[in-house]
Amino acid sequence: MVTLVTAAAVRADTGTTPVEVQFDGPEGCSGANAFLGSLLLRTQRVRAAGAGEPHATVQVRLKHVHGRVTGELRLIDDRGGTDTRKVQGANCDEVVQALSLTTALALDPSALLSAPPADPSTTATASTASTTGAAATAGVPAQPPIVRMEGAQPVHGVVPTAAVPSARSVPEFEWSAGLVGLAVLSGGLNPGLGLAARKNFARDGSHPTTFRPTVELAAAYIRNDVVQSPQSAVVALAAMGLTGCPMRATASLFRVQPCAFLLAGWLSATGHQVAHVYTVDRAWLSTGLTARAAVLIGRGFSLDLEGGINLSLLRRRFFSTLPSNVVADTSRASPLVRVGLSYAR
Repeated sequence: MVTLVTAAAVRADTGTTPVEVQFDGPEGCSGANAFLGSLLLRTQRVRAAGAGEPHATVQVRLKHVHGRVTGELRLIDDRGGTDTRKVQGANCDEVVQALSLTTALALDPSALLSAPPADPSTTATASTASTTGAAATAGVPAQPPIVRMEGAQPVHGVVPTAAVPSARSVPEFEWSAGLVGLAVLSGGLNPGLGLAARKNFARDGSHPTTFRPTVELAAAYIRNDVVQSPQSAVVALAAMGLTGCPMRATASLFRVQPCAFLLAGWLSATGHQVAHVYTVDRAWLSTGLTARAAVLIGRGFSLDLEGGINLSLLRRRFFSTLPSNVVADTSRASPLVRVGLSYAR
């Protein structure tokens, strides 16, 4: 086994190693106290460093990469010696457990290999670690988290392989581009292009599943003369949309979300097949509900499928010569569909 650094240089007379934990992670992940608590549950030979005494510094950095969590561990002794390890897992808690195990084994080769039973969000004490250690010795230890580790050989049961399937972490930001279909005028579905940027909250499942929101800002451009020639009027819709998805269900490669949206923009209509051609511009405002599904392809890319209903809040009619001679009108309710490709970081 490759040891990170020699801990004896900072070993106090009491036989324990004082450590300082520096933790940097995204929103919703564990903190320094949770990491130190997990470390203290594995070994009685480590304690929090006091003010001014020589100590080992444990630097932990977590970040979301392509729907997973990558953790970097750097252990620095009081003489400046350093070594670094990287771990990848399905969520923050799994990576924190793996990094705390790696740290514990570096500072104490006899540290507990099983994952600590205590909640990782709470801070453990040395006396709790002693009680837990005795219980783990008497029973059958649980299996350690299975993670992918870079730059090291397998360490006491931590296997360098893919993580056990679980709820996949959701990236913080996503960008999407694709095709949009909306019936701008009554009687047919009109194609267009759409771009979107999303912000996901409660990304790694640390929040209740009843409130895991996503907010999206989108732009769309739709015309009714792309596929076929219109009979009475050529219309073009340029709009911005704000979408909110209050919850989501995530399993393996799939993610499903119910959403509500508000679409506002500018509708331009030009007479077609008439003696005198005129163009009029009118405001567009609509709202609706959709269901969105995402399928992870790989390398941060996902296939998005979305369908729902659009309800017009401003009704428009276009007439020729006389107001009674209506040649086209906007739909009261129409289907809304979207197929796109998303990229996440």
